[in-house]
Amino acid sequence: MASKEAHNETLNILKSISSNDFLSFGKNQLCYIRPVYQQGAMMVGLFDADGEQLSVFPDAVTAKHAMFHHDIHTVNVH
Repeated sequence: MASKEAHNETLNILKSISSNDFLSFGKNQLCYIRPVYQQGAMMVGLFDADGEQLSVFPDAVTAKHAMFHHDIHTVNVH
């Protein structure tokens, strides 16, 4: 039963966070990559959880290596 109580407590905390706190959730911990057009070519941008562009790489493999090297976790965005 303790896990149900913990689950309910977590839900209550999540319901009470402000819009700004929600927007910054995962900032500096979670990132995503997506194609960007820059310098006349299609490249891969690295974006923070709040959508701020952090860097640009020539391809996804290089971007993922940089993320791994800096202990940034990858997530899939659909």
